[in-house]
Parts: sequence; structure tokens; C-alpha cells
Amino acid sequence: MEKNVLHDIRLKMEFLLLCAMLVLSVSPAYAQRNRTIHGIVVDENKEPLPAAHVKQVNDDPKGSIAAVITDIQGHFTLTLPYGTKEIEASYLGYTSQRIKLTATNDYYIALQPSTELLDEVVVTGYQTISKERATGAFSKVDAKKLETQRLSDMGSMLEGRVAGYSDGKIRGVTSMNGLTTPLYVIDGFPVEKTTNDGYGNWIESVPDLNMEDIESITVLKDAAATSIYGARAANGVVVITTKRAKKDELNVSFSATLTLQPYDTYADKYLAGSSTMVELEREWSRQNPHLSGDNVQSYAQTVLDNMSYSSLGIRNILNYYAGHISRDQMESNLTNLASQGYRYYRDIEKYGKRNPFSQQYNLNIGKGTEKNTFNASVSYRNNQLEDKYSENRTIGINLQNSTKMTSWLTLDVGTYLNYGKGTTQSFNLFSPGYTYMPYNGLVNGDGTYYTNTEEERYSLYNLNLLHNNGLYNLDITPLDEIKMNQTKNRDFSNRTFARLTFKFTDWLKYTASFQYEYAEYKTEQLKSKDSYEVRNKVNTFSTSNNDGTSTFALPYGNIFFTSSNTTHAYNFRQQLDFNKTFADVHDVTMILGTETRENKLEYNDRTLYNYDPQLLTYSLIDAGALSNFRGQWGYASFGQQNFAYIRELINRYVSVYSNAAYTYDGKYMVSGSIRWDKTNLFSTGSKYQKRPIWSVGAGWNVDREKFFHVSWVNMLKLRASYGIGGNIAKNSAPYMIAYYSNNNQVGGIQGTISSRPNPNLRWEKTTTLNVGVDFALLGNRLNGSIEYYNKRGTDLLANTNGVPTEGWGYSTYSINNGKMTNQGFELTLSGDVIRNNDWNWNISGVLGYNKNKVTYANQQLKTSSDS
Repeated sequence: MEKNVLHDIRLKMEFLLLCAMLVLSVSPAYAQRNRTIHGIVVDENKEPLPAAHVKQVNDDPKGSIAAVITDIQGHFTLTLPYGTKEIEASYLGYTSQRIKLTATNDYYIALQPSTELLDEVVVTGYQTISKERATGAFSKVDAKKLETQRLSDMGSMLEGRVAGYSDGKIRGVTSMNGLTTPLYVIDGFPVEKTTNDGYGNWIESVPDLNMEDIESITVLKDAAATSIYGARAANGVVVITTKRAKKDELNVSFSATLTLQPYDTYADKYLAGSSTMVELEREWSRQNPHLSGDNVQSYAQTVLDNMSYSSLGIRNILNYYAGHISRDQMESNLTNLASQGYRYYRDIEKYGKRNPFSQQYNLNIGKGTEKNTFNASVSYRNNQLEDKYSENRTIGINLQNSTKMTSWLTLDVGTYLNYGKGTTQSFNLFSPGYTYMPYNGLVNGDGTYYTNTEEERYSLYNLNLLHNNGLYNLDITPLDEIKMNQTKNRDFSNRTFARLTFKFTDWLKYTASFQYEYAEYKTEQLKSKDSYEVRNKVNTFSTSNNDGTSTFALPYGNIFFTSSNTTHAYNFRQQLDFNKTFADVHDVTMILGTETRENKLEYNDRTLYNYDPQLLTYSLIDAGALSNFRGQWGYASFGQQNFAYIRELINRYVSVYSNAAYTYDGKYMVSGSIRWDKTNLFSTGSKYQKRPIWSVGAGWNVDREKFFHVSWVNMLKLRASYGIGGNIAKNSAPYMIAYYSNNNQVGGIQGTISSRPNPNLRWEKTTTLNVGVDFALLGNRLNGSIEYYNKRGTDLLANTNGVPTEGWGYSTYSINNGKMTNQGFELTLSGDVIRNNDWNWNISGVLGYNKNKVTYANQQLKTSSDS
């Protein structure tokens, strides 16, 4: 199949070169009857207006009209008959302007706002369209809305600004076992950051990106907006456009952001304090029937010996009943404990935490000319996290260049590099390995670090086992532990792309794009032999010699763990764009393209025992014997994750897609899109490989109707869409899945079947009905949108019981038989309270409601959740 794809690519490139030669050969004759003009359309702030409409003014109603849409930088090139006297530029929310043509061929057109509507332009990643022609559900956040806040992550940018976006998901959860995160698209290319957690799970994260480079973020929500992305779009798509230099300008900008966040456990607001806990412990003693009668002393001593309760309050009570202390001593001790308030949590704040402090510095340089634009940015971040020994530093470099090589050929190239280092504290003071109460502390009265001794945790039996067999001491000093076993990470990622655009005419162009991604995320953790974790692990793999000593199957020493996630990915796309206006009222746009993608994900880790970081030496271990070890201290478990673990995942896609839209007189819009995805994730049978993903949509600009005369309504648009979105589970496959390892009993290689063959495996399907209203009122001071959606997921991957006769490995497996619904509405409002030439006061808000319900998973269900 790969050979055929390459052959097709070669044929298409030869065809394009032939077409380009034909265009060049006819250009002299063409020039005798026409003239070509160039220009840029900008707003009142001299910012470029992408997707503005520039057309020939023709007084003959039956004559043809030449028209063009400006590119992402506001530039246009228009070929006109020599007799043309005027052109007209228009843009949603701005007053149309006619420009008289002169002898010059370069024009600078500045439009003035007539309205101030949200989201004038929609960037889908495949094309740029004006909102007035869009039929899908979109939300947009541009750079102007982000200038008031310096935000360091994507979630903060979208939360509260995009209706329906919550907790990293768009319009609810759409899958049981597949992906639930949206697809991220950066400058037209899908980008996925997938890593393995070391336990076989593939985790999706937000791609690496300089946040200060973002020009706009467009969130695609319904099928009409997302179906063009195929079997990865059911969860929505986040399209990110980065900044571009402006023509004839040199822009140099620098920003520095320092952020300090006071840390607080808020324990006094949500948790019980010392006095409450001591009172509960007193109540326990009053309600305990065993603490009265003749056997009370024996009972209390037995409970103490068995360490049934490890809290200081209860042990003080038991010590009184066992006869070790007097009642006055008990009362004094309990009163002292009750007076401690929230001591443990305050000690955490003082000795184990800090106020998170982040520094971010950004330098951006942009230079634009008539034929070339160049952008470079550098971003440096230094974050000191709330854990005392956790921090990270990253530097991101973004380079982009666009060259207009000829009037019909444009080359765009760019690269993004990200390098980061960090340290993560592994010991958690909120889970220190022993039971604590609010009256406990981390520091003693004399200022020394508190140590939780073996005697405070273990029963008399376990203490004898530790002390009589020469096992390692298991005291825990939390403030020493937080300094040890820290995880250090080194991350590197790179995206490099090239895009070649052939412009055959003003209304037809061909674009070939290629992007390559490489990323490597490395971690290493040196677990100190002095840490509780190592001491306890070595004790676990020990056997008694019955002479006061033990034999340790695992050597006592440092444990060194390293892991690496590596990604190789490429994306090659070819696309034809058609955009033409007929008779001044018929706007037709269409794209047709093919896309080939491959993602190769590799994970490996290893663990070395008795490691010396100075000499770089370590001890060999018998992994086979350790995997079946039965020791004297606790449960000994030793698997691949304790020695060496390797995983690899390869996803391939070959796709064909198309999108078309028709607008009549700026009033009525219809659109449709379709895409076929072939991938190694789906069934090998043609029945499921050839199922398309599609959508249809329609819109009506009511305010442009002649009968509509409502002075306080400046814009009113109705739209509706319906279609199918797809979703995948990256670790699924139509083939049998087995894991192989060494057999430690008889030698050789053994395989464990984890999933039976599933020839009917296919992508998860989500059908979406969306109805929306866009409006602008009161002189465009109040504008917004209302959306209703109904998403029905079918063919969702759900676990089902296997046939017992097929074997233990088939006891459960995933098949496409789950069903789920997501219904909800969204409201977006933005209003200018004060708007004049000096300053503007705007208030905006979003509201979203989603009801998720699983309706089928092997049986009819009635489980739902509202959000």
C-alpha cells in the first residue's frame, strides 16, 4: 500500500508541474487582456483581515465578476479585465469600501468597523472562512482577549472563555475506553502528544507550544465543523493559529511575567481539627463495650500489642486502661493534643510546601515585506512548584518564514523546538506511609525533624520479626524523605513543516504540506538506599536464616530507574482549494484533498539495583527467581516494571476528504463535508474501512432579508447541522493482542493473550445534531450565540464477557457495542458597557450545560450525570 501511495504522489506532482508549465506558457497571451493587482486589507488598527472579500465592480448585471478571499495575512492577488474601474472590499462587521483603480498595481485598503461581532473569521485548519458563511458551531479566543492575562497553559486559556469546554473536554465525555480529549491542530497540522505511563496506558496531553505565540484559538464543536478531521474528531478540535509578521513592518516585542500564588492547604475550611478528632476518640472509648468490666486491662494491652489503632489519642486512652499511665496523665495528654489545632497541615505548609512562583520571558521578532514574512520567538519559563523540591524549566524556539517566490508560488517553512528540564518530589507528605491526625507534627518541640518509629506503626509480632531477623530499620522521617528519590526529567520535542502553494488562478490553488515530529521525554530517579521505600523493598525480598540473620534476594543499595518516551510522526497532505463568486451572488467554496499520517510511539524503561552513581556500577539480579519470591516481610511482587519494560505503538492513516459550501447573496448557506479514513487501527475488512465520516449544515442570515426591519437587531443568523464524527482507541487493534516475556520456570519465551482477534473492530461513531442562533443587538453593543446539541455515540468500545471455552485470555474483551448520549445547551454573551474612542469596557460570559448518559454497555443502563 505504501508503494501505491508514493506512486500516486509522484503522478500528482508530475501533473502539477505540467499544469504550472501550461500556466506559464499562456501567461503572455493572458496578460494582453487582463491586469493583475495586489494588496492588503486591514482594519482600523492596521491589523490584517484574513478572509476579507475583494471583488471586481461590474455594472453589467449579466457580466462575470472576478473575486478573491484574502489570505491569513490579509494579502490578496486579483486578476481583472483591463477595463475594470473599481474593486470592492468587504468584511463581516466592517463597512464595505469601493476603491478606484489607478495605474498602480498595489493597493492598501483600510476598512472601518460598522459592527463589532464575535469571531469574524473561522480557521478550521484546512481553510479559513468568514463566520457569516459558517454553518457549524465554533468558538474563538483571539490574542486581544488574552492580553489582559498571562496564562501558562491551554486549559486556563479556554476555561470560562469557551462555552462547553470543561476539564480539558468539549461537550462532555464521548467514549468509554477510547480517547476523550480533543484533537489539537497547530497551523493546519494535527499534533498529538502521546506518552506511556509505564503501566501500558497511553496518555494524551496538550502539545508543546509557546503560549505567547498564539494569535487565535478556534474550538470546533459540532459535526459540520469537525467531521473534516475524520476518525479523531468526535471529541472536538482545538485549532491554534500562531502569529505572523505584517507587511512592511519590523515588530520586536518582549514580555516578562512573574506569578506568585500563596499556598494554603485550606484544612481549616474543609477538615476536622484536633479538638474535634480528640472528642471523636473520647467518644470511641465511651461507646466501646470492651473498656468496661473485668477484662478491660487485658483487652487494652492486646489492642496496643496488635497496633489496631495507631493514633496518639486512642493509644493514650488504651495506655490508661492498660495501667501504664494515670487518668490525670491521660487527660493532660488528650487536652494537649486537642489544643494543637491544625498542626500537621501547618507544618506541611511551613516545611514541605512553598508559594508557587513562575517566571516567563518572551521575545518575538517579526519582519514582513511584499514577498517575504519572517517570525522568530523565544520563550523561557522557570516554575518553582508548590512542593519544596519540585521545579521545571523550559525554553521554546519558534521560527517561521513565508516566501512568495512568484505570483503563483508560495513557500512556507517553519520549525518549533522545545527543551525542558525538571525535578519532581516523589514523597507525598499527605500520604507519608503512616496514619496521622491534625495534632501530629513534622518537627519536634526542640526543632529536630519528627521520626515516625517502627514502634508507632507495627504490631508486637511484626516488631519481633524485624528485630529478630536482622531486617533493615523502617523508621520514617518525612522531612528527610522529601529530599530523596526525586525524579528528574529531560524533554525535547521538535516540529518542522514545509508548505508549497501553487496558485493556478484567483479561484483555484493547490497546496502540498509536510510535517515531521520528533519528541523524546526522559526521566531518571535515583532511589536512595537510606529512603524508607528502598529499605522496605529490600526487606520484602528476604528470607529468615533462623539465626538472627536473613538472606536478601535483592541487594541493599541505591535503585536507579530510567525511562524514555520517543515519538516519530509525519503528516503529508495535498489539497485543492476552489473559491469563486458567480454573478456577484453565488459564492462557491470547495476543498478536495488526501492525507497520509503515521505516528510511531516507543516506550522503554529499566531498573538497576545496588547502583553507585559515582562508579556507575550495579549488581545483577535474578529476575526469574524474584518474580516467584515468597518472603517473610509483606507481599513480594516483582514484574517487568521492576526490571525492564518495552512497548511500541504504530498508528497509520491514509485519508481522502472534501468540503463544499454554497452561499446565495450572502443570505442562505449550505455546506457539506465527507472523509474516508483507512487505518491499521480498524478492521482489515473493506466493510468497515470504507465507511465515511460526513456532515451537512445550513444557515440563514435573517438580517439581510429585505423584509427584516428591526432597528435594534444588527445581525441575526440561524444555523443547523447534522453529521457523524469518529473516535479511536490507540491501543486497540483488529488482531489478537499478546504480551511476551521470559518464562522463569522452564525457560524460553511465553506469551499472554490479552485480547482476542476482533475482525469487526471499527471507529466509534458519534452523530451530532446542532442548532444555533448568532445575534448582535443595540448597535452591536450586545452580541453572542445560543446553541443546542444532541450527541449520540454508538459503536463505542465497551468491555464484554467472552466465551468460556475460548480460554482465560478471552474472559473479557472490548467490542463496538456501547452507546452514550450527550445533550446540552450553550450561551455566549459579550456586551460593551462603555465604548468610545478613548477606552472600552466589555463584559462577557459563557454558560454551558451537559447531560451525559450511558445507555448501553452489554445491557440497558440508566446511569446519567449532569454537569
